[in-house]
Amino acid sequence: MSSVEEVDAFLAETNRRIDARDWVFVERDANLKALEQFGLTKSAAVQGLKFLCATDFCEGPVPDRDKPGQSCWVFGQMVEGVMCYVKLIHEAQPHWAPRLKILSFHQATWELDFPHREAPAAGD
Repeated sequence: MSSVEEVDAFLAETNRRIDARDWVFVERDANLKALEQFGLTKSAAVQGLKFLCATDFCEGPVPDRDKPGQSCWVFGQMVEGVMCYVKLIHEAQPHWAPRLKILSFHQATWELDFPHREAPAAGD
């Protein structure tokens, strides 16, 4: 599991990529349905990722099944009261800084684990 400091570093780079408009939103069916469900544009959804923090972290880095050598990071983010599964990658590009690729942005279909959140106290 990544430390809070490692997650913070990943998110700082993610925010730099968002601010530089150096991102790609993968147009998978589930992602596009989520945009429609929440009434968001791709740009608005990506801007919302700037609010992610270490307590939203679920796992990572984990190998990208589609791109050997690349690593994904998974977060959970509440969008209009719905828990969303967010999978991000800083995709390597020849001769350029890595760009942000949003692989998944859709309603979570299983319960997500948040290792950097405090467990509720007994009796809560």
